[in-house]
Amino acid sequence: MAHLLDVETKRPKSMDLKKQYRQIKSKYKAFNADLEQLCAQQRPFCIPDAELKAAVRKDIKEALVQLYLDFVNRYHAAPAPAPAHTISS
Repeated sequence: MAHLLDVETKRPKSMDLKKQYRQIKSKYKAFNADLEQLCAQQRPFCIPDAELKAAVRKDIKEALVQLYLDFVNRYHAAPAPAPAHTISS
């Protein structure tokens, strides 16, 4: 679950692009794995009251969307490395 709350991590400036790209890709993979685990843990929960169920869904959705947006905003600007092979015409 740590990747969902990864708010303190900053991208290093001196790292080469390939290494930085792999590191960020790894963070996305870990974030998605944590999210899947969280969903699997909560899937069996049952809230019989429709109003309470809607309120809980809304709160969880707002919290997760904000966590994801924070995560993406932190890591989206990293440049991808140049492709190893190019197609020439």
